Amino acid sequence: MAENEKIFSTETEALLDQLDRRSTDKLHFRVEVGRLIEAASSSANRSTFDDLIFRAKFAVKTRDVMKRIGPGAEGFEKLSKEFQESIKETSSLLAVLTSSLPQNDREEFRRQFLQIESASFQNLLLLLSDLAAVKNWLIDGHSLPTESPRKSGNHSSSSNQITLKQLRASSVVALLLLAAFLVIEPPVTTIGWALAGLVSVTQLAILLTIISLVSRRL
Repeated sequence: MAENEKIFSTETEALLDQLDRRSTDKLHFRVEVGRLIEAASSSANRSTFDDLIFRAKFAVKTRDVMKRIGPGAEGFEKLSKEFQESIKETSSLLAVLTSSLPQNDREEFRRQFLQIESASFQNLLLLLSDLAAVKNWLIDGHSLPTESPRKSGNHSSSSNQITLKQLRASSVVALLLLAAFLVIEPPVTTIGWALAGLVSVTQLAILLTIISLVSRRL
């Protein structure tokens, strides 16, 4: 695939640049990885993409261990079986994920990565290495640029403002009711007036504290 066949979003291009800089080698299939990332923007595809990059990382790590211990070492045969199973699973997931792409792109993925031939298999291993880099990116706390932003921000902010206004209004009403009660049923003694004043000040302080705390949280 030629890189100029599709222009990715600015966010996707930035992510691909980051992955290039983080890797010892640059991405082997930058355009193809970009296509898969943008395909993952669909909620129907995201879980498939997450499974794909998880299994890609597992396959890459398993292959690295196999290379390190070498054939004939204890556990090599088990690792080999797990690696082969991972290849089958990632191939299936890749086929499912690319099924949502335009036909030309879908056929190109199949030709490059899903053919039963040596060149296609080697391409698949390199692609899995690229996808493992995406998985590591997410593990480090980053997110995909195609993830939909939360839509509740404005509504939440408006609701918070309404809540704060209601609390302030309720505080004013409470103080007015207390003042009215003191006018209708005033204390008789000096001690009674002192207690009423103390209650009023305390209530006002509590209400102001509550408003302050709520304002900070909102």
